[in-house]
Amino acid sequence: MQKLNPRKIKETACDKLAEAWGFGALACIVYWVVSMIACIPQGSAPPNSRLQLLLTFIYLCLTPVLQFGFIACFYEIARSRKKLLKLLFVGFSNGFSYFFKVFLTTFLVGIFTTLWTCLLIIPGIIKWFSYAMTPFVLMDHPEYSPLQAICESQKWMAGHRMELFKLMLHFWPWILLGFFTLGIAYLWVAPYMITAIAEFYLQLKEIQKVSANAKSVNSEN
Repeated sequence: MQKLNPRKIKETACDKLAEAWGFGALACIVYWVVSMIACIPQGSAPPNSRLQLLLTFIYLCLTPVLQFGFIACFYEIARSRKKLLKLLFVGFSNGFSYFFKVFLTTFLVGIFTTLWTCLLIIPGIIKWFSYAMTPFVLMDHPEYSPLQAICESQKWMAGHRMELFKLMLHFWPWILLGFFTLGIAYLWVAPYMITAIAEFYLQLKEIQKVSANAKSVNSEN
């Protein structure tokens, strides 16, 4: 099985972000501002009221879809180096069915990960890495059902979870830097990390394509 090189993936992500650091910081700011604005209605509602529960539910539905759009911004940079801030709202702009699919996919990933974690911590962590490519699969295949996207991520990540784990370890110093700068460094750390994960997915997809072509040739012979 062909292996991925976390260090090279990180370097490639940095190269693709070379002319987009400002865009990445802007996307972070817009994402955080919109997220905070979405919190305001539930905070202004009477405590423990039905209205507050309803607004909290709406907020919990909107947040994962907005997060999906945030990831989409940097997937586009990794894929084509295009800077499209409108992708931040892609989960809202493609109709209710797509919005619901994005929400349900994220919800199921959360439920499955939680259930595995309730059994034992380690299986929960392993499953988190197995499901990590789900948003990118859904971006490439909007026709997939939530379970199809999740299963595809699991299939692709088989044998590659440790490589993604090593890639994430490379970002711990950057994450600590963000903590010690009171979050300011996250304006650059978050785009860097998400672009690196998107690059990981792109290289993983290429491996899967080569593997599928090899199987096709072997079956024909």
